[in-house]
Amino acid sequence: MRPRLRMTLYEFQTGHLIVRDSTRHCGLRKRAVSANEIRRRSDHIYVLQDQGLLMYVLVQPAPSLALYLNMSTTDTDQTKLGPINPVTRSYMAGCLKLGLHFTVYHRLSMLVIVPNLFMILYGILERNLFQQPRICLSGVAANVAAAVLIRQDHIINILFWSFGQLPHRTPLWLRKHAAKLYHLGGIHSGAGVAAGIWFLFFNIAAVHRRPRNMPLMAGIIATVALCTLMDILFLQILVFSIPVIRTKFHDLWEQMHRFSGWMLLTSFWAFPSLYNIYESRSTSGPSLGELFYFDPAFYLLSITTLSVILPWLRLRRVRPRSERLSEHAVRLHFDCADVSACKTPRFSTSPLSEWHSFASIPNESTKGYSIIVSRAGDWTSKIIDETPSTLWTRGRPARGVLYMARMFRTILCVGTGSGIAPILGLLTLPNLKFRILWSAPDPERTFGSDIMRRVLRADSDAVIWDTNQRGRPNLVAEAKQIYNEGDTEAVFVISNAKVTADVVRGLESQNIPAFGPIFDS
Repeated sequence: MRPRLRMTLYEFQTGHLIVRDSTRHCGLRKRAVSANEIRRRSDHIYVLQDQGLLMYVLVQPAPSLALYLNMSTTDTDQTKLGPINPVTRSYMAGCLKLGLHFTVYHRLSMLVIVPNLFMILYGILERNLFQQPRICLSGVAANVAAAVLIRQDHIINILFWSFGQLPHRTPLWLRKHAAKLYHLGGIHSGAGVAAGIWFLFFNIAAVHRRPRNMPLMAGIIATVALCTLMDILFLQILVFSIPVIRTKFHDLWEQMHRFSGWMLLTSFWAFPSLYNIYESRSTSGPSLGELFYFDPAFYLLSITTLSVILPWLRLRRVRPRSERLSEHAVRLHFDCADVSACKTPRFSTSPLSEWHSFASIPNESTKGYSIIVSRAGDWTSKIIDETPSTLWTRGRPARGVLYMARMFRTILCVGTGSGIAPILGLLTLPNLKFRILWSAPDPERTFGSDIMRRVLRADSDAVIWDTNQRGRPNLVAEAKQIYNEGDTEAVFVISNAKVTADVVRGLESQNIPAFGPIFDS
């Protein structure tokens, strides 16, 4: 009989053991732990007796804590736990990874995919889906529209503004969940996967059920050719959007996502157009206008196409004024427009290639804003070494994760390097108290005295960690200490992807509300 599975967090601190059972949403309990209670069984496997339960614990180290997946039994005889076989260990590790990585992002993806699967199943069982290409096409169009609209600047700004209006008197647990809005990329990916599944069924239905009056051979050849092209485009987008591949080939992913998406959207238009044109030729059937009028795919594709075109209608060339801070960073000033705090304008040197988003720092007394570019790749290195006279920008600057800070009374901002830039934008938000923990190599020399002055003016007790002198800090431990010192309600982390994920996960596992951008936020 398999032992009961339980997910628990243990943290060793100064001779004490803090336990939080995440499956039962219990609070923290603390008790003394002696060395003889913990026995090493093999690499990363220990035996621990806690509250009368003798359990295996699989150790996975993180910045300042340890996570364990417990296979526990009420039998106090340690020998009856039996040997740890590879299958059991693999099972434990798999469950632990699932618990750690099934984030809000993945839940939102499943929130989109699962209802679509139920609708497909219902269509197969009740509506003979394989003979209903129009239903399949509407399913594809609906999910493509959802994937595109959730990435639309205006939609993002409306959603962030709406969620950000939660008053401070709202229960903290509700504000904590609302602040996870930046995971909405999960809707984008879930809708993309669902669209691909619907299109798979459309491939079959389109061949089995041709529009009336469409020539047999010509119709089959055209349908198969167009479906094959779209299958390839769908497959390219989905495969290259896998996080590991996307991270490794980011520039290629960006161009393929854009151009394959445009080709896919253009090809989509062929199906409702062909179906409606051929079916309108029937003497007893509805007219072409009526067919388009009652076709949901036509409206969905129209909205999607407009959403894709809209940001490009605001393609502008702007002239930056460069302020070289150091060999590592440059500050670019723009006086062409005002951009409010917590928004991220996008810039490019070539509009059809790569685009990069940077957090804006609103000017204090004059019109305009600035951004900080730090050396983090070929594109940013080129900007620092040879700042171009003009840059391209498009669309409306979208609000980011730090906009959610306004729903908390007091926050702690944790930043590394140029992550201080979006934090400085918070200075313009009224009625917001915050502390700052900033880690950077020689901060004043690297980022300039003006940045240092603004940081200290915002938080006179700011913890500024010079990594050249003190080495890399344990950000989880430092953030937890500051969090416990005052009435801080949440922690916002701005750093590179790995550090942000580690710190947010480390703080959340200690029941501290923590937020930070993800790879797809």
